[in-house]
Amino acid sequence: ANGGRIDGMQYLSSETTAALAGRRSLRLDHSMVMPLSFHLGYHGLPIPGLLPGFGHVGLGGSLGWADPETGLAFGFVH
Repeated sequence: ANGGRIDGMQYLSSETTAALAGRRSLRLDHSMVMPLSFHLGYHGLPIPGLLPGFGHVGLGGSLGWADPETGLAFGFVH
């Protein structure tokens, strides 16, 4: 969510972060029963204004999500 940088330390290059935000495919997610846009290792919701950003939903409802516009990210595990 912060261009590959955390606490002043660069973990991902600008090329990597650009590639991660690049090309996507749109297909039905059979677990969530709605279309999701799939990228390199994560997905987004293709509905403008509804949960902007990107993340990944895991088994049992765990998820992580980040919104580059606001610089916020969260994770939920149980």
